[in-house]
Amino acid sequence: MMQLASAARKRLSSARALRQTTEQLIKTVRKLRKDLEDFKCSVERDLCLDNPRDTSRVPAGLNLRQAQSLQSHYFCLVLDVNTPLTYPWLGISTYLADDAAAASHVETSYNAVAQASRSGILATRQVHVDGGCSNLIAKYTPVYCFMNLFIHILRDTTAPTVSSDLVLLDIAFGYFSNLEFVTGLELSRILVRDLCHLARLAVKHNAKGQDNNTGQMFSEATSAPLISAGTDLVIDPADFDDTSTLPFHENDFFGFLPDEDLESWSTLVPLNDVDDMMF
Repeated sequence: MMQLASAARKRLSSARALRQTTEQLIKTVRKLRKDLEDFKCSVERDLCLDNPRDTSRVPAGLNLRQAQSLQSHYFCLVLDVNTPLTYPWLGISTYLADDAAAASHVETSYNAVAQASRSGILATRQVHVDGGCSNLIAKYTPVYCFMNLFIHILRDTTAPTVSSDLVLLDIAFGYFSNLEFVTGLELSRILVRDLCHLARLAVKHNAKGQDNNTGQMFSEATSAPLISAGTDLVIDPADFDDTSTLPFHENDFFGFLPDEDLESWSTLVPLNDVDDMMF
């Protein structure tokens, strides 16, 4: 898996990789995605990587924390490989209008990102946060999955999975609330809470737009913005449960995240009187 992670970083994040054409990028992602799928299938008999762990059934030779670490690495790798085609600000959608095959590959990446994000959030239910829990398991992977599921919801607020995805964001919020508590309020949940609320506002706003314009068709989700440029969306601060925290800033939460160095994950600082806390 570390070989795949190294290959993904070299082929997607290096200075040379960033100069790839869109066609080359799609081919690179497709090859890495196939390699990752082959790896997952090769270990599936001993370790299921894309489903929440059964804490009572740990693969031979591994303890639960090691199995969770491998699974967290897998979720991050799926996102690393596929998100270069899914983030709306990267402009990939302009290339897809006249290329059905490329559009199909990008849609596959969208689905892979969404599924990995859902699975990563569900996996937090088995995370026991204590002084021996690595940053990868406790913070980085849950945040990475949460943000990508949030973006996935905004991409198409009319998708049939939106309702369940909103519930998953709430599950993640519950996890981060627990994380804030067991770390002595060091890791704020405020940004996560507000993003959950903004996702619901976006879904509600577009649902009202559909009700008022039943004959209007939305553009393809991969090319249309969530809200048209001419639309003024006014969010009343009273809609938030606690206006004393607004406006919120990324540093409220992400300032505590470690550098993305998967080979040197540190552990959380020892916690007092929380060894028996379980989310």
